[in-house]
Amino acid sequence: MTSLGGSIFTHNVQQFDYCYQESIACLVDLCDEVVVLDAGSTDGTLEDLRRIASENPKVRLVEGAVWDCAPKHDRLRVLANQAMSHLTTDWHFMLQADEVIHEKSFEIIRGCIENPGPHKTFAVRRFNLFGDFNHHISLSSAHKPCNDGPIRLGLTGIEALGDAESLAADHPSWVYLSQIVTFHYGLVRKSSALIEKSLDMQTWFHGGYEHADLRIKNMKASNTFDPFQLIPRSEIVKLVGTHPKYMAEWMAARSEEQTQWMGQGE
Repeated sequence: MTSLGGSIFTHNVQQFDYCYQESIACLVDLCDEVVVLDAGSTDGTLEDLRRIASENPKVRLVEGAVWDCAPKHDRLRVLANQAMSHLTTDWHFMLQADEVIHEKSFEIIRGCIENPGPHKTFAVRRFNLFGDFNHHISLSSAHKPCNDGPIRLGLTGIEALGDAESLAADHPSWVYLSQIVTFHYGLVRKSSALIEKSLDMQTWFHGGYEHADLRIKNMKASNTFDPFQLIPRSEIVKLVGTHPKYMAEWMAARSEEQTQWMGQGE
């Protein structure tokens, strides 16, 4: 049987309210081996990852990666490729620590690697949740901060590009499969963590705090988060279907805060 690995990297993901435990759990159920690379976490993440690895023989924790390993956003590509380099499988699925693969996609993913045809990589459908857990950014949005169809499944050895949104691929060696579904929860985490994460990321991503989004700075100053200052409500659409089974507890712990955003009409 063709083997499949999963890879993910972390850096202080507890502090910024990532659903990293759920991300790892879906990879464990899907893959033959899972590599988690930690880049110098100091917030309790590393200790929790050690526990997860000790409880699951599929999970290999790689410690000691350097967070500040490359300028600006390029560090994400470097760390993603470092994580993947530890896999020994034929294929790999690259996941971020605030994403979860829907379990209904597992059989399709396995089918792809067993019978890939001419394809070396596969793009997937990613729902970028926004506003609350029941809405996501429209495919037609003019303000999309994230890719709706990143290339994430590929032959092991095919590296990540740019800011690790996608794997490298040349047409026609890749194909988009909307039946492979991932959910991105990074924009619906606790609002305080979302503000802090946005400012932290923009500081190193763009080369200094002075380049961070003024709207986010103002939200921090007023201690008030308003997602529709970032993306118009008209570009948010209702989610059709179910969330991955892994997310029930994580969402329940944040549901009260989330209901305020979309509860006044759609």
